[in-house]
Formats: sequence, C-alpha cells, structure tokens
Amino acid sequence: MTDSLRSTVTLANGVRMPWLGLGVFKITDFDECRNAVAAALDYGYRSIDTALGYRNEEAVGEALKSSGIPREEIFVTSKLSGGNGYERAYTEFENSLRKLGLDYLDLYLIHWPIPHEDKYVETFKALLEFMEAGKLRAVGVSNFLPEQLIRLHKEFGIYPMVNQVERHPHYQRGDLKKFCADRGIQLECYSPLMNGQLSGLPKTRTILQTIADKYGKNIYQVCLRWQIDTQVVCINKSVHPERIRENADIFDFRLDADDIAKIAAIDDGQHIFRDPYDDLGPVVHFTVEEV
Repeated sequence: MTDSLRSTVTLANGVRMPWLGLGVFKITDFDECRNAVAAALDYGYRSIDTALGYRNEEAVGEALKSSGIPREEIFVTSKLSGGNGYERAYTEFENSLRKLGLDYLDLYLIHWPIPHEDKYVETFKALLEFMEAGKLRAVGVSNFLPEQLIRLHKEFGIYPMVNQVERHPHYQRGDLKKFCADRGIQLECYSPLMNGQLSGLPKTRTILQTIADKYGKNIYQVCLRWQIDTQVVCINKSVHPERIRENADIFDFRLDADDIAKIAAIDDGQHIFRDPYDDLGPVVHFTVEEV
C-alpha cells in the first residue's frame, strides 16, 4: 500500500525502502542542509538521499544524530562514482560512513557509470562485498542503461536492487522502466519536478493543473504522486520546510487510469541532465524559454 509517508516497497533482496524521500543535491551550506533534513525527519520522512559528490554528508549525519530517531527507522542512501574503482570504493565508503556517523548504509549507489573509464564493474564488486560484510543493506546504481545493467549481471549473476535515474513527465523512461521491472530492479527517480521547471512548461502546466484541480492539489503534488502510482520510488529536493511538508502531502489521493494516460501524453524525451555516455558533466539541455 502507498497510503502514507511511511509506505515502503520491498527490494529484490527483501529490504524495505520508502516510496518517498528527501534529496540534498547541491545543498552545500552546512546549516541549510542540516535544517532541511531535520525538517523532513520531523515531518515524518524516513528516507534521506545524499552522495559523496554533494559534499554534505557531514550535515546529513548531524541531522540524523540530532533527530533522536532510531537508526533502523531511517533509510539512508549515499553514492560514489563508477570511476572510483575497487580500492577507492573501499576508501570512499568508509569516508561516507564516518562523515554520516553511521555503522552501515541502507543503500549505496554507483552515481554514474562513466563507461570510458571502465571501472564500474570493479566498483560494483566492492559494493557487493560491503553488503556481504553487513555494512550495506542493498546495492544499487544511478544513471545506468540496460547494457550496463546486463554487464553487471553477466559478471556477478545479480542485478542492482535499485537504478536511480532522471524521470519526470517529459522524460518518462518507459523502455528502461520495463527493463528494470522485468528484472526485479526498482526504478527510483531524481529531479521529478525538473528542478522546478514543470510549472513553466505550457503543456505540462495545462495537463497537470487540470488533474490537480480534480484532487484539490497542486501540479507538483500530482507529479510526485504519479511517480508512486507508476511504481517508481521518488526522491525530491527542497530546503524549505513548508515545501518539504507540501511535497509529502500526496498520500490521501491516487491517480486513476485516465490521469496516468494524460500524463503519458506529455512525454517528449526532454531531459535536463547528461546521459551516461556524456562524460563532460551535467548540462541543461533546454530552458523553459526554448520550449
């Protein structure tokens, strides 16, 4: 059931993961990050998503420690680059645990495959060893395509439990979603609101606003609910307590088949972050004014 902020999905190895979580991408100010995580936990969020590259694991760790919530009740995710390789993965994993003040992580993701460096396979081997050692509950990847997931399976006989990717109404990833679902890989999305751009895109605004009016919600809440109703775990970022609360107010309604069909019609392949074969770094592929 997906009727509360504590609702979870069961991953392939039996670990339960919340459907909705707070992400802290680009929140580099210590106090701002700590306060955002604290506000989310206080409101009832139990999933927090950070990364080595976000440079804020210490702030997340401080908020976790200060919350007074038992460790086993919070699902904590961090990430490292697929270009790290086997030995560096060990170093960075321990660094993340130290910065977060934790003995284990619930989920650890390879952030990007970085295929031209060809180290993501050996990096994944290290992640499997962390899980075997009891320091990691589930292994996952981010921004991986089917061919990369297939290679991991050929090497280790196991698929990652999670694949975290950019997904929103304009970039719905239907083929990748089916590929993952058929293999027991839970798809998880980041940037579900296109970094706040959704409300400025005419087609999205018109369709989502009509659905929002139907349920007495706003278009962002409809978009987040759509992720969950299409069986995708959702990570969303905000530093504002009122928006953090608002984003979680999505468990008192469900989209019907007609709503989901209308949202499906929005998909035009537009995305805002690079794909796994572009090693130049994140770029914005389009702006609101260009659409």
